Amino acid sequence: NPASLSFFLGTRSETRLAPAVQIGDEIRAGQPLATDGNGRFRPSPIQGKVAAIQNAPDVRGGKQGLAVAIEPAPESSPVAGSPLDPQSEAVEVLLERIREFDILTNQPFPRRLADVLGAWEGGPLVVLTADREPGISSSLGLFTDRSEDAAAAARLLGRITGAVKTVLAMPASQAEAGRPAGRPEGVEVLGLPPEYPESLEPFVAARAGANGAAVVTLETALAALDAVREGKVQDRKVFTLIGPTGEALGNYRAPLGARLVDLFLEIGLAPRGLDKVVAGGPMRGVAQYSLDAALDTSVDGLMLVRAASVRPWSDEPCINCGSCIDVCPIDLQVQLIGRYSEFGLFDRTEEFHIDRCIECGLCAAICVARRPLLQLIRLAKREVRASSDSNGGNPAD
Repeated sequence: NPASLSFFLGTRSETRLAPAVQIGDEIRAGQPLATDGNGRFRPSPIQGKVAAIQNAPDVRGGKQGLAVAIEPAPESSPVAGSPLDPQSEAVEVLLERIREFDILTNQPFPRRLADVLGAWEGGPLVVLTADREPGISSSLGLFTDRSEDAAAAARLLGRITGAVKTVLAMPASQAEAGRPAGRPEGVEVLGLPPEYPESLEPFVAARAGANGAAVVTLETALAALDAVREGKVQDRKVFTLIGPTGEALGNYRAPLGARLVDLFLEIGLAPRGLDKVVAGGPMRGVAQYSLDAALDTSVDGLMLVRAASVRPWSDEPCINCGSCIDVCPIDLQVQLIGRYSEFGLFDRTEEFHIDRCIECGLCAAICVARRPLLQLIRLAKREVRASSDSNGGNPAD
């Protein structure tokens, strides 16, 4: 129960959201914290008082942006609406509830779930109960606690999208060992191989029978179910803590908006000196430049790496060993994409299909020159997207 929670609205260059509240305002659960001029977003998950509107670090590694800090009221509840029946209520009403409560996905760059569901044009709907990265177990922990709800959440999203079939995707070992969810009515069970990156969304979609399948992680699906069935705003995040030895120390449930520094103090594992804190898993996580960054839906894990164990990145040139090409599951020319990004030739990366990169991080993990390939790819993607936006949606010539 931190003294205040910080809700990040986005960097100034990448969002049009502006605060919809003022310092000193008393707010209720469900009250929107931001607006883009056409709609109101980011409903507060708590009742409380606006303590500050300030610059704050982006937990995903971007530039600082605006955040609203709220002091929670005692005994604050996330309930902000009346319960709805997932099976009998009109689909339009269910989708509007998810939109009103602004349920966000827990992708590295979260999207509004209502936008994902509203734009879906058929095909399978997959709820992913498996964890996407090695060492992370937060999703499986949730599934253990709420296996019956997982099936209900899958049916809800399948009904909203009109999916041709609804699937629960889980590790093959779990799917074969009696299926903890049983054989839920109207939901198929799909077993996934244990090898990384088989649990990332593009591979899960392909195994479900269509490359265009909609894949939603379990935590997001459960947040949608809670919004509909209980009228609750998404207010908690489950993450796996990986300690200095590289071993998982357990799963934790914490309030969205909790600052990382407060989380580590509460857990009793304070970073020191030049230790590194990584938000996310060991393959795709983002090193934090400030522990004032706050927990959001994208953070499935927190890692603490002691200074002595940090492997520094290198600005040495590529040695053309080809290891990154060999390990790339999409067969991309990773070394060329990295070079063009390094020297600011972002448009050239499109020639080598950077848009197909799934950002699994295997290339960076295997690089003997310790080049920050994943970061270079993400930089190039961001710059290509910015160039396309500035040209009215057309890539730069």
